Amino acid sequence: MMDYDALFAEQKGRCAICKARWYAVNPKTGKKQRRFHRDHDHQRLIPRGLLCYKCNVRLRGEVSAEWCFAAAEYLAKYEKLYEENGGK
Repeated sequence: MMDYDALFAEQKGRCAICKARWYAVNPKTGKKQRRFHRDHDHQRLIPRGLLCYKCNVRLRGEVSAEWCFAAAEYLAKYEKLYEENGGK
């Protein structure tokens, strides 16, 4: 089991993916925030790091590095087409 506080310190209080900083109270809303989620490899059950809620939800399931690269290429292709067509 990974030590939450050690990972939190290692990540300097930021999400391992988007680098959002964690605050006990959201400075914009004044509401109490959730702690970061302990992420792990769902197939091997190996701990990886701490993620904010948004990144944790986006990374759910069986996601591999290969899939992420393919998804990034796919999105970049259509972003480029969008820009070439004047944003239409």
